[in-house]
Amino acid sequence: MRTIVLISRENEEKVTHVLVYLCNNCEQALSFCRFIRSLRLDDGSKFEARQIKMNRDYSLEKYQPLTFENIATLPDRTIQKLMRELDSQVLAVALKEANDEVQDCFFRNMSKRAAGMIQEDMEYMGPVDKDDIENAR
Repeated sequence: MRTIVLISRENEEKVTHVLVYLCNNCEQALSFCRFIRSLRLDDGSKFEARQIKMNRDYSLEKYQPLTFENIATLPDRTIQKLMRELDSQVLAVALKEANDEVQDCFFRNMSKRAAGMIQEDMEYMGPVDKDDIENAR
């Protein structure tokens, strides 16, 4: 299992630098941490190294920022809750140039009548400025 090592340079008052190093396994990480902690600097600051084990069940990809296209990966119940808070005109602008997967994700989570109204709004609004689409998203 890969292990992340967080390295910080600190003095008595504060942490001044932070680095991240990725080790292939826990043993390599332990050895690396011991080495880093043994380093002493002339100005009185020191290095500290801490292990952070990556859990396969919770990959780091889970913590990437949510983009509009990632909405299609959310559970339907979450999308339904989200849509209760959205203005239909803003949603229509946001979906204007969205890919089919994202559009289908929203449309399957609303009534046929509501989906039809938003699709109709999207057709009648014509070309929309890219900035307006980004702001709506």
